[in-house]
Amino acid sequence: MTGIIRAFIAAELPREIKKDLVSAAGVLGEGSDRIRYVSAENIHITVMFLGDVNVSLLEKIKDDIGVAAAGYKHFEVSIKGIDVFPDSRRPRVIWGKLDKGREPLRNIYRDLGKRLEYLNLKEGKMAYVPHVTVARIRYIKDIERFNRAFFGCAGKIFGRCLIKKISLFQSVLSPAGPVYRKLYDGLLKNQE
Repeated sequence: MTGIIRAFIAAELPREIKKDLVSAAGVLGEGSDRIRYVSAENIHITVMFLGDVNVSLLEKIKDDIGVAAAGYKHFEVSIKGIDVFPDSRRPRVIWGKLDKGREPLRNIYRDLGKRLEYLNLKEGKMAYVPHVTVARIRYIKDIERFNRAFFGCAGKIFGRCLIKKISLFQSVLSPAGPVYRKLYDGLLKNQE
């Protein structure tokens, strides 16, 4: 493989949690709204977006992810509630909130930011909000109706799981939406 790929690092979630997130987000929009929902198979906890990466650096990136992951033990995450970026007056992204597991993810994020400095990323230097992107919003016709539905999902519990690895993915953009291809798993340490 040669050239440039679009890449990111993420923690995967079980199918049931992903399905529940998609269902909850689906009730927020209506026919006249322009919301692009993430397909259930693409839902993940974003750890770090790398953007365009030269393929010649992939092995070094994999090594750095592996070393970073090995420095952390398995940890539990729980997803409770839905939120929006930047705020409820101008929602652009619908995302699942992590109720548990934020701190280990922040630590991994900071560690990766230092290890991957050679990529000159903005990521790793900015405040990190562990999240699960569920949809991107282009237009909401009735913001009050949207916010009533949104606040109705604010405390919903979507589930919990054990994070045992962080993974490097390639994102291939297509008219039907992105297709994610896993390139590498960085394994976290066992609890024992």
